[in-house]
Amino acid sequence: MPSYEVHVVKGPRQGSIVPLNAGKPVTIGRAPVNDLSLLDPAVSSFHARLEVQTAGPVLTDLRSKNGTFVNGTQLNGAVGLKEGDQVEMGSSAFLVKPVVEAAPKTGGVAAGARIATPSGPVGGPSSSPGVKVSEGGGGAPVFASIDTNKSMAIDPKMLKSALAKFSKAEKNLATLHAVGHVLASASEPTVFFARLMDHIFNVVTADRGAIFLRDGDTFRAQVARTGEGQSTEFSVSQTILRRAVDEGVSLLTSDAAADDRFKAGASVILQQIRSAMCVPIRGRSEVFGAIYVDSKIARGAFIDDDLELLTTIAVQAGIALENTRLVTEAAKAERMAAIGLVVSGLAHDIKNYMMALKGGDFILDAIIKSIPSPEAQTAWDTLKTTHKNISDLVMDMLSYSKQRDPEWANMDINQTAAEAAQVTKERAAMKGMTIEQELDYAVGPFFFDPKNISRCIMNIIGNAVDASPEGQGKKVYVSTKVEPGGADGIVVVAIRDEGAGIPVEARDKVFDLMFSTKGSKGTGLGLALTRKIVEEHAGTVSFDTEMGVGTTFYIRLPRRKKRPATGQK
Repeated sequence: MPSYEVHVVKGPRQGSIVPLNAGKPVTIGRAPVNDLSLLDPAVSSFHARLEVQTAGPVLTDLRSKNGTFVNGTQLNGAVGLKEGDQVEMGSSAFLVKPVVEAAPKTGGVAAGARIATPSGPVGGPSSSPGVKVSEGGGGAPVFASIDTNKSMAIDPKMLKSALAKFSKAEKNLATLHAVGHVLASASEPTVFFARLMDHIFNVVTADRGAIFLRDGDTFRAQVARTGEGQSTEFSVSQTILRRAVDEGVSLLTSDAAADDRFKAGASVILQQIRSAMCVPIRGRSEVFGAIYVDSKIARGAFIDDDLELLTTIAVQAGIALENTRLVTEAAKAERMAAIGLVVSGLAHDIKNYMMALKGGDFILDAIIKSIPSPEAQTAWDTLKTTHKNISDLVMDMLSYSKQRDPEWANMDINQTAAEAAQVTKERAAMKGMTIEQELDYAVGPFFFDPKNISRCIMNIIGNAVDASPEGQGKKVYVSTKVEPGGADGIVVVAIRDEGAGIPVEARDKVFDLMFSTKGSKGTGLGLALTRKIVEEHAGTVSFDTEMGVGTTFYIRLPRRKKRPATGQK
């Protein structure tokens, strides 16, 4: 019975040749135990089987996910292959060819020696005659044992034992494939950061490692663990982190305490950091954080290849993180657009009804005043207050549902803050609270929209009052100051309360439309509208909170000395 060979002519294993002999089927798939292992995510773990029967080679599809194709037709079950039939699975293609035995002759190829039949890409130039990819012996192909799709992604510990048999370059390549699979299959940063750290420790000899994301001026650890795979908490030198993130450079040091780049960092010495690597997690336009590993070994713990590998992983992670955020923002924008259309339509209708009610208010005012009944007067005051609250809510809905330019005015933010505090003073007094003002009049006038920024400050003060229990003598503090930033600085309006703090599970949703921690008492519009107005000024709104201590909201606005042009933030 003749012998055959499988010639891979397209895909990651292009140029490889695998023997196909009678009595020994060849299995094809991603898993490393296959005779022909294809590094192709579209190929199933055990995709197909080839075997030699009396009539010739027979190909059987093993219920693969994406199918097996022969000459462009999808295979259903088993089929006999003829010479020249092209088999495709995923991005890979191969031919099954009979082995050509050379005739014995003097001075040439030894009797019985086989001459490899040249093969090349489909539709492209052939390989050089006689050139063949070495398989590293007569057994399975070398790369068949470093599958980068199934085993690596599912269990990094299994990969670690497999990598022990390979060179440094092969380990790095396999790890990069595994990292790519993780980032392609996991959309949550909390998930893929943990998996990245597993793969990093597979190829880098480190005692500790962590992945950090920048949060304003600080760094927050997303995952931290030791070389034994245990999660842990430890301190990392801010000097090294800031150098990598702020300058966007990858750092490797074999003796951090003696490294001139870190002389300012006393923590380097205190933490006995010897060898360390720190690389920035960089997206297309932003540095998000850093990957850090260190070792107590003074020299030789890390080499340049390790730094290059870690840098490549960090770049992949940065792009994945950026893509995740873009997808989230796009989904949120689509949702907001739909909500905006509904809100806008409702608000316009309600506004028309409120105009009619407002006209009736003027007439009823005179009539109610002539009725000598305190109950009637109290009821009418309550009704007017309710009308005003509905009107304010409708205006908030309209403001949120459309883009608008601020009505710029060169004003003193202290006056705006003081007026907002005065308006909410009575509301605070009803709960036994006071509003303290700590205003910095050196801020001076600058261009902003006083009416809408006043609305933002009132929203936050109102929330601060609502967050405090009644009759406790609590205070709300309203302050202003200037901090460095931009051409003329950044104006900060801070509103601090002594309430219960914002629960952990609610902190990421605080500025979401229709989200409220007040139950039926809240509309979910106040902080969402506040952020929209502040962002229309090219500013930011953020907060710090601690359970049982209180919350501080910060409105930051550019301190513009010139009126912005229309459409300019």
